[in-house]
Amino acid sequence: MAIYHKKSFIQSFNNLEGQRVGLILDRTNFYAESGGQTFDTGSITIDGKADFLVEEVQVFGGYVLHIGYMKYGEISVKDKVVCSFDELRRWPLRNNHTGTHILNFALLETVGSGVDQKGSLVAPDKLRFDFSCKSALSVSQVKNVEQIVNEMIRKNMKVFYQDVPLDIAKSISGVRAVFGEVIQDLFYHRYTPIL
Repeated sequence: MAIYHKKSFIQSFNNLEGQRVGLILDRTNFYAESGGQTFDTGSITIDGKADFLVEEVQVFGGYVLHIGYMKYGEISVKDKVVCSFDELRRWPLRNNHTGTHILNFALLETVGSGVDQKGSLVAPDKLRFDFSCKSALSVSQVKNVEQIVNEMIRKNMKVFYQDVPLDIAKSISGVRAVFGEVIQDLFYHRYTPIL
């Protein structure tokens, strides 16, 4: 749909001496960095004609920008492309994303509704979960949270998800809004295991 280079839009590009370029597509299977979760990487190709390495995916002005550089070939506006995200990188991201939900569930079970998620970092190699609580967790509470998390991981349960409009998500029993409604329906999740 569009090609962004050096603060302006261009109609086509080839190598551009390895310079970073942004591609805007009509739709994408890449995850753009959001809500503390890092972006997908991968490639955008035209068979036998071009290969674009996606190093970063961000949202700017409501558009998903695939940022990277050409490995070879040329891409023009309106070309039909094939998008392939790095599945080996996404798997640990999925696991760590689920880990934040498991940790949130364990904290709620242990401490109660006085726990609020304030942020997170979900990367392929780690996760960080920021939360507030009325008082510091005791050693026994920390051990209980760890026990709940480990038990849920050992169960190796299937994860169920479904994209639904915000008003429907709010009506589902057991769904808790994370960060209020600022991020809308991106972070509405069920905190009860689904078998």
